[in-house]
Amino acid sequence: SVCSQANSLCSSLGIPFPNTTNLPSTGALGCLGSTPNPTWFVMPISQSGTINLMIQQSNDINFSLNNLDVDYVVLGPYTHPTTPCNGQINSNYVVSCSYVSSNVEYPVINNAQPGQYYLIMVTNYSNQPGYIKITEISGSTTGGINCSGLRLNAFLDMNNNGITNSLTGGLAISSGTG
Repeated sequence: SVCSQANSLCSSLGIPFPNTTNLPSTGALGCLGSTPNPTWFVMPISQSGTINLMIQQSNDINFSLNNLDVDYVVLGPYTHPTTPCNGQINSNYVVSCSYVSSNVEYPVINNAQPGQYYLIMVTNYSNQPGYIKITEISGSTTGGINCSGLRLNAFLDMNNNGITNSLTGGLAISSGTG
């Protein structure tokens, strides 16, 4: 996946996501010597504190066998979920990183604050199809990950120029059989 289309972890912790295959490395980032087949996630913070996570990668959607290497980098804090993808993805924002041959990793985000966003990139070094699961470690996490109160705005942009269009006279929808 690409950073600007990061998978939201809003209410999705513990849910398997398909990993990425057949994408070349974009180079080194933080402790990562390479970044093959990246899958991106965005995590909004709702309560201050420490966030302790577990990242697993497996060919099995039930994760009865964690058999795929997990390398990751956590970047942040940011004030917007995807704006950082345009030039702020660099080693200055690395808060947690691991590049070892392990199929389970344990990122830690210290002093997370409400309103901040963190981006997580998980790589698939083996290029094998499978699943990634990110869970919060209960009992040791004092911060909160949540999207309640997150406001998403949608608007009509008929000519795809990023400016809201208004409708006058009405809207006609046709089936295109013509």
